[in-house]
Amino acid sequence: KEKNLASNIIFMENIIDFAKEKEVNKIINLSTITIYGKINVNILREEYIPVEQNLLGICKYISENLLYLQPINFINLRLPGILCSAKNYNRPWLKMTMNKIKNNKKIELHNVENNFNSVIDVEEIIRLVSRVVNTNNIIRDTFNLSASGSIKLKSIINKVKKYYNSSSEIYLQKSKKKPYLISIDKIKKKLKFFPASAEKIINRNLYL
Repeated sequence: KEKNLASNIIFMENIIDFAKEKEVNKIINLSTITIYGKINVNILREEYIPVEQNLLGICKYISENLLYLQPINFINLRLPGILCSAKNYNRPWLKMTMNKIKNNKKIELHNVENNFNSVIDVEEIIRLVSRVVNTNNIIRDTFNLSASGSIKLKSIINKVKKYYNSSSEIYLQKSKKKPYLISIDKIKKKLKFFPASAEKIINRNLYL
């Protein structure tokens, strides 16, 4: 496992070498909010100093910083769980939960009264990548990319249950993890990119 995770760093080194050889003018690095490790704030911004990172977070963090050591133009995108049409129902957490509800399985939830925006989908990523590719501006920066606005987790679950006419039983559990929202102020201000709302993203992925 450690070898596979460390390959993230080797992969980035190879991308950088390839970009130099082919005179590529921009690298778009799809990173992860796992970089932040244990999150102890209500609003998660890019300047948050990572705490208690796991191995994946460390490897991704190193990969991001390798780009700062190069003269090439780049953008690091820190992503939460990504909704897509792939038939992998174990990731992200929200996709797995939606699939359980679809199949009338019981689910365990934490912090259902808290607001939630830790989600993005392939459509939003493509929309941003298209914008970045078509600009000549020097970026060389790191951004959170998540849904705008927020929605209560309880509302998401009720929406999914209603859509699938599901009989799933919900079990509420206590959690020691601090709930948080992901700030996208930086990407809106610097790149003028305004992601879709959490509700819109979830709605268009219900049928997948």
